[in-house]
Amino acid sequence: MGATQAVLMILGDRANLLIVRESFRGTRRYQEFKARLGMSDAVLASRLRDLVEMGVFRTVQYSQRPPRSEYRLTECGADFWPVAVGIWMWERCWGHRAYRLPTMTHLACGQQTAATFGCGGCATTTVTSRGIEVDVAEAADYVAQVPSRRYRRASWRSAESIDLYSEIDPLLGDRWTVATVAAAMIGVDRFADLQRALDISPPLLSKRLVELVNRGVLDKVIVVDGGHHHRYRMRPKGLDLMPIMVANQAWTNRWFPRDGGPLVKIIHSGCRHELVPAWFCAECGKELGRSTMSFDFPTPALSSRAGSGSHSA
Repeated sequence: MGATQAVLMILGDRANLLIVRESFRGTRRYQEFKARLGMSDAVLASRLRDLVEMGVFRTVQYSQRPPRSEYRLTECGADFWPVAVGIWMWERCWGHRAYRLPTMTHLACGQQTAATFGCGGCATTTVTSRGIEVDVAEAADYVAQVPSRRYRRASWRSAESIDLYSEIDPLLGDRWTVATVAAAMIGVDRFADLQRALDISPPLLSKRLVELVNRGVLDKVIVVDGGHHHRYRMRPKGLDLMPIMVANQAWTNRWFPRDGGPLVKIIHSGCRHELVPAWFCAECGKELGRSTMSFDFPTPALSSRAGSGSHSA
């Protein structure tokens, strides 16, 4: 699988995103995924098969009669944790049900904490969208390579674990929405330019832009410049998606490298080197690692071996 496909394989597909995020909760078995996510057998089976093929999961047999297997995160899948932390932080800041989200404890300092996004290369603990630089031409070429749709749109019943992230899932679970946000984030802000950069049909782009404006991610601004036209500018809610996008790009570069190196290089203005995405403890300022965090999840309605208590990311 190439980088342009992988970058929108989890972000960009709601079912895959929910499955991977649920796996960080400790869910491994097919029936547990089905019960917690409310997916049909057809959707769940096809996504699990593709995530195994992609190298995000591996199957481990736990029963011979009848033959049954668990789906466990590989090192590639587990390395998606910085994106998962970014999603948790964004929903914590902007979601309507933040009080029901899991809490995070930094095991190194023992404090219940939040995470701040920074550069691991220079140990800067806070990097915002204003602190990064990209080559707009390179980035525009990259976001233009949106792969053709791999799946049909799927729907399923609501489930508690889905509802906890009800604000961010519509933004990250659709490939055209993710691509539109990425393009707007690098400064492609006029309808015609967005349509040209993404090679997207005007009706589809118009629909995505209306959704993003209604959700408070973009502002539609009238600009008078020899005439009246609109530009789409990122609002704070949209700018806060930057750590998720950057972490997802870094994950893709590590596990699905492109011949000739990454197409887009993101430079940290503070150190003038390529940004190394990292999360830091808001209490002690130390860099967080997968093994130094623990998330405390609310006790779910479904009783299972892997579904409650504390889990490392």
